[in-house]
Amino acid sequence: MHRFSRPTRSAGTALALLASALLAAAVVVPATAATTPLRTDLKVLLVSDTGNEPAIQAWAAQLGNEGVPFDLVRLSAQPLPALWDGANESYYQGVVLSNDYQPNMSATDRATLSQVEATFGLREAVAYAYPTTNVGLNPPTFGGDLAGTTAQVTPAGAATFTNLVGPVPVLDNVYGYLATPAAPSWQTLVQAPSGQPIVGSFTRADGVQELVSTIDSNQYMTHARLLGHGLLNWVTQGVHLGYLRSYLSVHIDDVFLPDARWSTAGHCTPGDGCPLNPDGSEMYPTTDIRMTPADVQRALQWQQASGVRLDMVYNGGGSDDATLAAGGKVGSNTKSDPLTAALVKAAKQFGWINHTYSHPFLGCVQDFTVVPWRCATDTAGNIVWLDAKSIQNEIDDNIKFAGHYNLPINDKELVTGEHSGLRTLPQQTVDNPNLLTALSKSHIDLIASDASREPQPRSVTKNTTTVPRYPNNTYYNVGTFAEELDEYNWLYVARGYGGNCVNTATTTCSYAPISYSQMVQRETGIMLGHVLGNDPRPTFMHQSNLAEDGTAYPVLNSVVNTYKSWVKVPLISPTMTQTDQIMSRTAAYNAALAAGQVSGYVLGGVMYLSNTGAADIFAPATVAGTAPIGGGWTVVAGEQSSWIKIDHGHTVKFTLP
Repeated sequence: MHRFSRPTRSAGTALALLASALLAAAVVVPATAATTPLRTDLKVLLVSDTGNEPAIQAWAAQLGNEGVPFDLVRLSAQPLPALWDGANESYYQGVVLSNDYQPNMSATDRATLSQVEATFGLREAVAYAYPTTNVGLNPPTFGGDLAGTTAQVTPAGAATFTNLVGPVPVLDNVYGYLATPAAPSWQTLVQAPSGQPIVGSFTRADGVQELVSTIDSNQYMTHARLLGHGLLNWVTQGVHLGYLRSYLSVHIDDVFLPDARWSTAGHCTPGDGCPLNPDGSEMYPTTDIRMTPADVQRALQWQQASGVRLDMVYNGGGSDDATLAAGGKVGSNTKSDPLTAALVKAAKQFGWINHTYSHPFLGCVQDFTVVPWRCATDTAGNIVWLDAKSIQNEIDDNIKFAGHYNLPINDKELVTGEHSGLRTLPQQTVDNPNLLTALSKSHIDLIASDASREPQPRSVTKNTTTVPRYPNNTYYNVGTFAEELDEYNWLYVARGYGGNCVNTATTTCSYAPISYSQMVQRETGIMLGHVLGNDPRPTFMHQSNLAEDGTAYPVLNSVVNTYKSWVKVPLISPTMTQTDQIMSRTAAYNAALAAGQVSGYVLGGVMYLSNTGAADIFAPATVAGTAPIGGGWTVVAGEQSSWIKIDHGHTVKFTLP
């Protein structure tokens, strides 16, 4: 994060000239304004010197995440765009400057910008300002790192940051300034522990409302993510295309199966990397991990307390194997396996997703004679693939298992073991063609993919699309906190310092082991980044993480409790199908935005949303306040928002409250 130097004398002179231009511009109002309704297009203008300033990038990320149309202007390389038609239409609904003095903006452009803002009642924000009277503040009393402090939304700021509980933690190293208000109209919206503002607003001499932030930020910082929605709502005056939700879907893979256990003695997993004794036996044997009925009850209690649904990604073969091992008979509704009995009894309280019957690898036949493994080939050098019939049986047999036990699944959804069958770089560069055949024959619409490898959905067949899922460092092969921490430090601490990590282009090793609470804090930060980023992609863990010590719960509790201490908006747990719908609508909407086919404007107290494309579109939209405006809008934290269907070639309209 960067500091500001004090403006030089020439910069100060420029500020004075700009201030004069502001006052002059305030009185230039077109003659038609008194008689002709003013139209304001629903788009935000970001004005920067280079476009690379962290604070303006944070604004761009927030607008992009929510789907708010915007233009980012880099004044060092391009001029200010046209702001209006010269009569009654503003091409923007609000303006954000990277800093308050904008050295690359001419006095003429500044005067035009101020004229348009005053004429149309637009608001302006400064993403990161050095305190001066030009931004309504006295010179700073402090300038330095604000990390470790907790800012607070003030009573005046509560109307702007309606989605926040109040505290805004500054967790990262970030430079900021503290100063006292100078403008009589100043309102502090977010204050430091000292009571001095870090975000506030005031009314300029020309009547334009301006918002000022004296704390730097980037798009990854917690305070930027928390404040971002309220800041953009302030600039847009609560009416804009785009909307924000808080998603947390948790998939629990391998349900009914046992999972292998990490060896803290060998720092490896038997059967998956541990060395063997000369007689072929495991050098570091461990016992497998499998849930118990008590673990099912704990999961139910956690759901009820957190309000977050767990989706059980199940393998029916694990249940049948346990039933047979206990002397029971498969397919007779036997209770020989207590875990099956407990899960079936609670079936309707969980979500359920097909994970194949026995969890085989569905891609190429793996050759483990080399490390890392490679795809086996035939004598002609062709890759040997698992056949389509075997894959289809794995899918269909698990659907039959669900039918037998009345598990409420959507049989169009599928998660393959290790996301196998889909391309797995570097060994398998293409999808197993036999998987694609099986998906079509089994009528699968959605298949999970690894978001760390493929963050965006893609079509794998004419009718099947991937749904990316986030992995995390709550490992599949641990049942205790000690095992989890041992594996984490082994993987992330550098060789020679207690671990086995090697720095690469994508991996940065630590040089000292961390504690369990530190690990939980790291994972919490990653997951909260997704939750606060309007991101519906699910996170996946494993049944082993609900067993024994319950290694999933410290992370999940930290995510949920921390979120609720910051944000009022309820967490939503979309299903795979709902996630696909959200991501599909978002992708189509963004493409239509880029093509200039979807737009909106406000005219005479009415919001108009238009679609000039050849296909129907769903557009997200937000309107501040809770007064009903029709159309099935959802009220969330003092605002209404919804996906609005706009038929191709049509315009829909809503009368604003």
